[in-house]
Amino acid sequence: MKHFLIIFILITNFILSQTLDISGIVIDGKTKLPLTSANVYLAKSNLGIVTDLDGKFSIIYKNIPNDSLTISYIGYKTQKIDVQKFINSERTIELDWIDYKLQSVIVSAIISDEKKSPTSFSKISKKEIEENYTIQDVPEYLSYLPSSTSYSESGNGIGYNYLSIRGFDQRRISVSVNGIPQNDPEDHNIYWLDLPDLLESTELIQVQRGAGAGSIGFPSIGGSINIITSPFSDKPNFELSFSAGSFNTKKYSAKFSSGLIENKYSIYAKLSKILSDGYREKSWVDFNSYHISAARYDKNITTQINLFGGPISDGLAYSGLPKFAIKNKELRKENLSYWETDKSTY
Repeated sequence: MKHFLIIFILITNFILSQTLDISGIVIDGKTKLPLTSANVYLAKSNLGIVTDLDGKFSIIYKNIPNDSLTISYIGYKTQKIDVQKFINSERTIELDWIDYKLQSVIVSAIISDEKKSPTSFSKISKKEIEENYTIQDVPEYLSYLPSSTSYSESGNGIGYNYLSIRGFDQRRISVSVNGIPQNDPEDHNIYWLDLPDLLESTELIQVQRGAGAGSIGFPSIGGSINIITSPFSDKPNFELSFSAGSFNTKKYSAKFSSGLIENKYSIYAKLSKILSDGYREKSWVDFNSYHISAARYDKNITTQINLFGGPISDGLAYSGLPKFAIKNKELRKENLSYWETDKSTY
């Protein structure tokens, strides 16, 4: 019994005195290049280290812990590995890139922050736009926000459309795309038909209601609309789409994204065509749209070029409806001009 106790104590001391060398190398899963300064730590033991210039790490730990090793690096998926797998072996750990949409750098002076800004505002994300946008122009799309209304000359939300916020028309609403003012310098109006299918390439919309300290100036008495386009993706993709609706409305669209090239460049291109007969007669539209963007990502700066627009043609339906035609489903579609009706009936 005495000898057995001595042997037990010796074995116990040997187990307690042994150390475990947890070592390995962390590399990029695609390029196979080492990742410098990756975080490597034991979740339960609060013991960690960062990888060296060659992506290597080594943690000397007394006893064999019942723990997991966590490896993390910005822009990569975090991995957790049982430390038992490191016993008597050095492991190579490959980290995969995180699949996410690349974001533009947004100047915070033109975007209100919740709980910090005194202005009333609404934000619409890319996900929300993808869920409920098809063909309609920006005023029709934004008219469902609080204190916002719109009307369409053609009657179907495509073509000449106008937006009001808190009763102010769009000549008193400042509109910017990526921080660039879009209001006409002469009459301060915004002509949405010059921006066909812009929402297809939009990452974020913020609508501020009421006068604010916007960077665009005096048109922002009624509010301001900030549209941020950032259609880049870190993976190559190509999409074709077709949409159809009432009044012979159709949309053809093609989108291409190059993904991240050499971890530094990204290119996006979109072409689309919108056709519609309009709700009212002679209020047809034939819109051709393009959006081309290129970005370069450097360590301390992101450079982005955006070109968008397109040749358009449309029929006019600017005359208001006479009173006798409002409730008549056929007459209100005729697009009657003022000389074709008795003025006393207005």
